[in-house]
Amino acid sequence: MVVAFVFLLQVGRRPDALFNPQFWAEDGYVFFKDQLLLGLSHSLLLEYAGYLHFVPRMVAAFASWFPVARAPFLYNLAATAIEALALSLFALPAYRYVMRPDYLRVAVCIVAACVFSAPEVISNLTDAQWFLALGALVLLFYPVPERLAGSLRFQFLTGGIGLVVVCTSPQTLILLPFVLWKLYPFAWRRSAGPLLV
Repeated sequence: MVVAFVFLLQVGRRPDALFNPQFWAEDGYVFFKDQLLLGLSHSLLLEYAGYLHFVPRMVAAFASWFPVARAPFLYNLAATAIEALALSLFALPAYRYVMRPDYLRVAVCIVAACVFSAPEVISNLTDAQWFLALGALVLLFYPVPERLAGSLRFQFLTGGIGLVVVCTSPQTLILLPFVLWKLYPFAWRRSAGPLLV
């Protein structure tokens, strides 16, 4: 419900993204062009501006199944969906340990959706990396249920998602110490001595 509301909020803030879609910056001359000329298998590991762009290139590959004229719409639709999902994660009941009242967490999500004031950041695939970084930060503090903590399948799934996000949003590398702390809390506590007990 929150995801749908934030999605509509983003569309309301920049309706032209879906009702008069156009490529923005790298959406056209990098992701669209590379997908058109090289395909996903060659463009996925092609760096641009010093890093990889997994999510935009995967969206470009998906959009290539449709008529070319639909590509800007599909890019902007995917970007808006990514934004809505990333901005709504904190509303999940699992985050009650951070903020108990559900309505306050929902309010935080809505305020977060309104914070990005530059219209060029909203609803375009090129800038989806900023929302992915925000989503990664929120997911980092998601309390993993005990039944899933030791599951190899869960670890591969979360590791794969993390790899895709890091290979799209390089600023998430600053979260690496927190990832290590979450994955190996007992090792950190043992080596640090009584200060971190």
